[in-house]
Amino acid sequence: MLTVSPGPTWTSIWTDPDGFAGAVATAQGVTHQELLQAIPAAAGMHSGQLLEPAQIASLITYAASPQASGMTGHDYPVDDGAIKTI
Repeated sequence: MLTVSPGPTWTSIWTDPDGFAGAVATAQGVTHQELLQAIPAAAGMHSGQLLEPAQIASLITYAASPQASGMTGHDYPVDDGAIKTI
């Protein structure tokens, strides 16, 4: 068994201005667009942008394949460096 832990990703939780990210932006007194631009830097993401869903899906697809049968007992963060670990 393994887990995949995605970081901030271009999904409706972030892209819908009337959803979660819109509410966070309003609470912080910034526009939705300003919040989206600030998240990668605030999270310490190396690329400076939110992840694409395909980036997470590609790891999940591999992990579910026979080639990855030896991958067990680990969490795989797909977060562009947001979680700082050694």
